[in-house]
Amino acid sequence: MQTQPMTGLRMSDCGCTQLDPWYGTAAALTEAGARPRCTGTRDTTISWRLASPMPRNAPDPLELANGALELRRACDSGQSCEVMLDRMLSVLRGFLAFDIATFAEYAMESPTPSAATPLLIRGRYAVDDGKPFPWPARWLHAPSGIMDWTEGKDVAASDIDRFFRFDPSFRALRKNPVVEAYLARGVRSFIVAVHREDGRPACSLTLARKGGPFFTEEDRRALSALELADTLRLVLAAYRAKSAAFHMEIRDLFAQHARPEPVARIAVERLCEQFRWDYVAIFRVAHARARFELVQQHNASDKKLLVHEGYTQPFGAGVLGQVLRTGSPIRVEDTSKRSRHGYIQIADDARSCLCYPIVLDGCVEWILDCESSEVGAFQQPDEAELGILVGEAQKTIALWFEMRLNRALLENIDQGVVVVNQANRIMRLNSMAAQLLGASANDRAIKTIDPDESRARDEFRAREAPSIQGERLDRFGADEDAKAVLTTGHVAAKPLRLRGADGLERNVVASSRDAEDAFNRRIWRLTDPKAWDWVTALEYMRTTVQGVAQQTRGPLLLANALVSRAHGRVGDNPDLRGLLSKVRASLLKTDITYERLVDGLEVERRPLGAPVAADVKVALDAFMNELPEEDRKAVTVTLAEPIPAAWVDPSRLRFVLHSTIGYLLATRLPETVITVHLHGGPRHVAVELTTSVHCDDDFMPRSGAADPVAGARAGAQEATAHALSAVRRVIESNGGKLKITRRPGCLAIRFTLPAPPRGRTRTAGREPAHA
Repeated sequence: MQTQPMTGLRMSDCGCTQLDPWYGTAAALTEAGARPRCTGTRDTTISWRLASPMPRNAPDPLELANGALELRRACDSGQSCEVMLDRMLSVLRGFLAFDIATFAEYAMESPTPSAATPLLIRGRYAVDDGKPFPWPARWLHAPSGIMDWTEGKDVAASDIDRFFRFDPSFRALRKNPVVEAYLARGVRSFIVAVHREDGRPACSLTLARKGGPFFTEEDRRALSALELADTLRLVLAAYRAKSAAFHMEIRDLFAQHARPEPVARIAVERLCEQFRWDYVAIFRVAHARARFELVQQHNASDKKLLVHEGYTQPFGAGVLGQVLRTGSPIRVEDTSKRSRHGYIQIADDARSCLCYPIVLDGCVEWILDCESSEVGAFQQPDEAELGILVGEAQKTIALWFEMRLNRALLENIDQGVVVVNQANRIMRLNSMAAQLLGASANDRAIKTIDPDESRARDEFRAREAPSIQGERLDRFGADEDAKAVLTTGHVAAKPLRLRGADGLERNVVASSRDAEDAFNRRIWRLTDPKAWDWVTALEYMRTTVQGVAQQTRGPLLLANALVSRAHGRVGDNPDLRGLLSKVRASLLKTDITYERLVDGLEVERRPLGAPVAADVKVALDAFMNELPEEDRKAVTVTLAEPIPAAWVDPSRLRFVLHSTIGYLLATRLPETVITVHLHGGPRHVAVELTTSVHCDDDFMPRSGAADPVAGARAGAQEATAHALSAVRRVIESNGGKLKITRRPGCLAIRFTLPAPPRGRTRTAGREPAHA
């Protein structure tokens, strides 16, 4: 029987048009007189209602037109691809009976297809008796004869058995796992609607019967009138939109997560889910250690594909080494066979692999390793689709890389920082490094992040030097020793002499590290001798303070214990008991930590800090919560609402509060109360601290014989006023004022801080208001 050529559908003598790997949902109830009714959801079982037996003659043209409209409505946007296909099958069962239905996409085995190029078919959706069943193979390799048939040639076969006998090349399909699953389910005949793009098949929907009559010419005509092949383009578009959304999801990972670890973990899991791959791993190309290092892996199957944690592989070995050498993706069809790529069998069940490089700044930085327990699981379409995804991700990774490098520069803002690549060429540098290397203003202006950048640019505006971006760092060594150190790296701290691009020689202290957080780039820190002297002085101070603390802490604790013991032996003398209590309280306040001294030195060095809009009330509450209960009860806080924000570095604000309130607490008598009052206006915030000083006759100096306790207390109060000099520098550097008032029986401290500039009122530390 000669068939009529029709778009998208072809019916041959066997009642089928084309081999597709998957087939559809059961329709035994349809043949028995039941007609399906779709509920519109993927997870619900299709319900059925009784209807009159299916007519054997062609359906009414009006009914077919309505059916075509219903098929398009089944593909409305806003639903998953699977729900679209479920709804389409519900419509189709009203016109013909079938048991199995499958939706498949088509691809060519070669990126430059020809008439003899084999066709690749990938199943996306498969149901039998209304229940989804798994896809037994990733790809079906269809012989070129089927490709010719889809281009318009008829296939003469009355059923599936005759189909295999029609062309000798079709017989090999019986051994394909997809076709084996098809036959195992009892399929006897099938009919296929094919949607074509640019003259080639793009996707298809296959309907298959296990029993009953074969598909007939009337069935083909019915599907053609329903315009099923054309409607399939809507399903294909939905799958493509899903793929595009996945690409965006992977790009967004780098915006949602700052560190590489969670990005890698989520990426390998989602790649397995999206592509239905068994296993995906990410390997870091650790250039400094000349090896590949496992970053993250995910096994989505029950096969033995995982490698042990901490796995490494030397450069030059295996497929990873081949990818690094060529910079190109590599596929291994069968890992059990000897491969020119040198595949290393690590996982027991790995049978095929696809490795893809991820490139940054022209260098391979990571490699995606995709493995499968199935031979030939990865084909050219996988490589092409993964290439598009990686290409898009690389653009986002480049921005992410810039962010992380800039963060590395910011974290070392007081030192010269130079970032070099694997070839020891300068990639980034901050303004201090540009100064020490005699670089041009252009290098500092474009490739730096430094709050003092404008000041540095002004200092060197008169002296231009050639750009050093891309130059080897070792060329700046002024002698052979410096060149050797700058070439090999891995130094803790070493004095070097540099010759800058401007021809001037400078002394620096250099150190380097290979930064994991900056994608294994080497980061050099260059410090000028003055700054190094400061750092050295801090180290000496740390050693000295720790030694002094060890020597004094024991005697102080012993003195406190002796006073406590004496307190229990004084009897009923209230005055002596009071004096001993005051001595004990003073002893407990003499333990000054190293961290507190460093804070004071940092304030001396940089009193301004980095001002932001800070909530003074929140800072005061935080300080009060850290006080011992006895001291906290001695401080009374009052405020006039509302309290505006202050423009000050939060750490400097804490230093001011700690110094003022802390010093008053250290010099007060136990019964003395400290009052803190907050108020402010549109231009400033004011803090007033007042403490009452008791002047008992017992503590007043007498003529001819000065009381040593009264003298000590007076000296402590005087020391308080002198210690507030650092506080004064902080307040005045931030645009505020400090006033100290001493009068008999009272010590008052008042300071103000400016309000934030216009447009900078977002407050650090203050909870946002909720409607």
